[in-house]
Amino acid sequence: MDRGSASHTFRLPDLPGPLRALRLDPAETPCLVRILRLALETRGGHLLWQWSSAEAGADQEHALPFQAANEETRLLTSGDKDAAGISVLCEGHDPALLLNLPATTLERIDGGSRLTIEAVWDVLSSEVSHLLATLTVPS
Repeated sequence: MDRGSASHTFRLPDLPGPLRALRLDPAETPCLVRILRLALETRGGHLLWQWSSAEAGADQEHALPFQAANEETRLLTSGDKDAAGISVLCEGHDPALLLNLPATTLERIDGGSRLTIEAVWDVLSSEVSHLLATLTVPS
């Protein structure tokens, strides 16, 4: 993806059975993604779940809407309480996040449900090693 803000909506395929988890792959190349909002709707447009950094406020690090799903994905502290969103460092070509969805929400997801992500993508290349050396990560 190009640098900058974007909103993307992904339609889930028909499902063979109930979901146990929902994984979001925010990129396919090393980059820094700042996630601002996530929303999950049924095929009919009924809101199942949402998270917004604006609503999370200053306590957003303690109410993370997702967790890193593999070693190519790191959640970062911004150090700037005024910066909206949660920063995700995508270090490889298969970064992934597991959404922290309640079991009752997972049960209601069907084929045709839509996941919308609003985020800011900063494509990185040679900056990755320098960034890794200077950032602090939550324990």
